[in-house]
This record gives sequence, structure tokens and C-alpha cells, in this order.
Amino acid sequence: TGAGSRSTASRSGGKNEKVTRLPRRKGRRKSPLKAIIILAIITIAIVAVWLVWFSSVLAVKAVKVTGVDEALQQQVIAAAPVPMGEPIAKVDTAAIGSAVQGALPWIASVDVRRGYPNDIVIAVTPRVAVAQSTDGQAIDADGIAYQSPTALPKKLLTIDGSDPDALGTAVRIYRQLPPEISQKIASLTAKSRDDVTFTLGSGAVVRWGNDEKADQKIAVLTALLPRRARMYDVSAPELPTTFDENPKKKQKTPSPSPSASSTTDPAPSVTEPSAVPSDPFADEGSIN
Repeated sequence: TGAGSRSTASRSGGKNEKVTRLPRRKGRRKSPLKAIIILAIITIAIVAVWLVWFSSVLAVKAVKVTGVDEALQQQVIAAAPVPMGEPIAKVDTAAIGSAVQGALPWIASVDVRRGYPNDIVIAVTPRVAVAQSTDGQAIDADGIAYQSPTALPKKLLTIDGSDPDALGTAVRIYRQLPPEISQKIASLTAKSRDDVTFTLGSGAVVRWGNDEKADQKIAVLTALLPRRARMYDVSAPELPTTFDENPKKKQKTPSPSPSASSTTDPAPSVTEPSAVPSDPFADEGSIN
């Protein structure tokens, strides 16, 4: 008995010791509101995917064109392979833009956008003619020749050439010229990007070369024009030349007699530029 009482005392830890019993853990209950929210989010996502990619609610119903007048808008719509009735999100806008620009060369750029909920919007930038070719095609600032869908402006500069690089160089040269020279030009010929010539209203020909050293060429040509030559070569402005100067002042040479032996014409004279008069372009006819 003594041993049993001792063991009971040791287990109880003494009369003053209290034993604290922990409450039983109950299983956590899931919040029904949280489950409802998750289910709603999943449902909305599924419906949104269906609306955008598979339903007819957001399908293509109209094509709109901006940047050109109504007559040209019809050309763009006819050239645009827009899949009417297809969900707008599935439409390949890049393919539509490429098709339009390929079918209508007068378009410089095209941007195709989705106009939700039901529109495809085609924004067009047309080319602007700054010259025309000898066969009546328009030429833009980049030297691209194309068939204009509208009538070309009157008194548009004519450029003889077919190579796009050469045409582009000719356009740049024309734009580099000051009005007192450009207004006297009747036509340009662009055989290559390094061989551009233009004819003045008087019939004189100017060999310009490429579009480099424009300021120097302009100064040299301005100094040479008073000589009233038939041809001015400023393609190398450091060594300019003129041919057949003052043709109106030359006297006709008598015809040789049948017994006289034929002679070779002397080489064309090469001259240096002279001082510029008050109006060096007075004798070069204007086409305006």
C-alpha cells in the first residue's frame, strides 16, 4: 500500500497541480460562399471563351474603310478577303492587309484592325503622284510606278524610265532643285540611278548624274546656263562641260563643193563656268 500511494502521488504531481484537458479538434467546414465564387469565375471564363471564339455574337458583320473616298472604298472592300460571319477573334488581319496591297498597287500602306463587336476596319494610305511615266503611269516619291485610280494632275512632270531605283533617284533630284530650275524642266530621263538627265523648255539637255553633291551641281549649272549651250554636263561638278554654246549666234557655214574632200567635225568645245547674270534662266523656256 505504501508503494501504491507513492505512485499515485507522483502521477498526480501533488495536491495543488491542475490537469488541463485540451478540447477535441473538430473538422473544419468549407465556406459555401467561397465555393460559389470559384464556380462563378470558372463559368464566366468558359462563357467568355465561347462568346469570343465560337459564337456568332462577336462575328464579322461589316467592313469599314478609312483614308479614301467612297468610290475607292468599294475597290478596297472588293479586294479584301474578309470572312463574313466568322468570329472576329479568328480573323487573320495580316493576310487581309497583304491581299489588299497586292491587289491595289496605288495603296502605299494598309492597316487592318478588329473593331469590336462586329467590324473589320481597313485603314488605307494611298500613294501620292509626284510625276508620271511616258506611258501614263503615276510615280510616287519613292519612284514606284503604278496605275492611278484617279485622274493625274495637269502639268505633272514626265520621267522616262522603268527601273524603280532610277525613278526614285530622278524624283529626289527634281525635289532638290530650286524653283528657278525645276520650273524650266520639260522632262526627265532616268536610265539608271547614276545616269539622270533632264530637258529644259528651251530644248537644252542637262546631264545630272546621280543625286549626290546637289548643292554644288546647282551652283555650277546656274553659272553655266547663260552660255546658252545645247548640253550641260554637271555630273562631275568639279569638271563641268558645255556643248554647242550659243547655237543661235553661229553663222551657217557654206556647203562644200562636190570636189572638196570631207572633213571631220571638230570636237565639242569644253568651257569653264562664267559669272552669273541677274537672270541666268531668262533664255531657258518655261513649261508653265
